Amino acid sequence: MNRFFRLAGILCTLCVLAATSALAQTRVGYVASLVIRERFPEAQQVSQRIETVVGEWKKNLEERQAVIDNLQVEIQKNRLIWGDEERRQKEEQLQKLKNDREEFARMRFGPDGEFDKLVSELYRPIEAKIFAAIQDVANSDGYDIIWDKSTQPLVYVNPRYDITIKVMERLGIPVDDLRAQQEEAVKNDPRNQEKESSSTSKRRSRSRSRDTDKEQPKEQSPTDQEIPRE
Repeated sequence: MNRFFRLAGILCTLCVLAATSALAQTRVGYVASLVIRERFPEAQQVSQRIETVVGEWKKNLEERQAVIDNLQVEIQKNRLIWGDEERRQKEEQLQKLKNDREEFARMRFGPDGEFDKLVSELYRPIEAKIFAAIQDVANSDGYDIIWDKSTQPLVYVNPRYDITIKVMERLGIPVDDLRAQQEEAVKNDPRNQEKESSSTSKRRSRSRSRDTDKEQPKEQSPTDQEIPRE
């Protein structure tokens, strides 16, 4: 039995080592899709179109609400003047107006409503282009995994592995200001400073080693020594 557990422990250790080795060889990058959408001209056009349609819907709701408010005021003023039948008809009319407004709002802005369908339909080709650009960068630069920090926030990411700018360049989006920001972020990241410091130390060490080799006096061989003459 003890032999079985020892064997199982060895197998588990081997599995962990294999997984660690595989992870160490995996190249991971990340992208900020929200930044891309905000600067992508085609996405901006889609956003403006959606805002226009939504603005019309909201205006319709406001007009419906104004009719409801006016009828409520009318009912309140004439409640004691109208007969029972007239008052009942006005109250039924008011309730119908409220129901119609709620139905209009639900059909447009409710779950699986026209707003969701409109956004999905208009943004689908935009998302396809962004995804294709991400795939292109990942393939050309040899990345195995790409995270989207706009949808999956990460506790810490080294800006060195941010491919957002490269993706935007594939899409023809101007990135001069963002490139400067990224270069500054990479420069100021402590992890990159540590790597740069370590790399500089190694270069200095190799340089000192070469200088020491050059300064080391060459020993004379027996054949180079002068043989004293009698």
